Amino acid sequence: MEQIPDGLRRILKQNAAKIEQSEVFLCLFNPSMLDEVLPILQMGCAVYFDKPILIAVPEKNVLEIPKNLRAMAERIEVYEEHNEESLRQAISSLVEHIKDR
Repeated sequence: MEQIPDGLRRILKQNAAKIEQSEVFLCLFNPSMLDEVLPILQMGCAVYFDKPILIAVPEKNVLEIPKNLRAMAERIEVYEEHNEESLRQAISSLVEHIKDR
């Protein structure tokens, strides 16, 4: 089995520590996350540490969220891409959800 490079190992440990200390895991979803190593590992840490998963996703990408990720998410908010106010409202709704827990 190949060793994990030291730089990547350090980044993973830092991310894992921050995720473990957080109350929730907030994800700004986009399809490229499914091809990138770090977002996949971060999501794995959130699942491993049993963090509530909250997702903000552009309207055009809702159906690209994998079925099992949708099932794990405590809440998903949809926003209009390239619309800062819509994104702000989606995140505000997720924050309010956290407060109401």
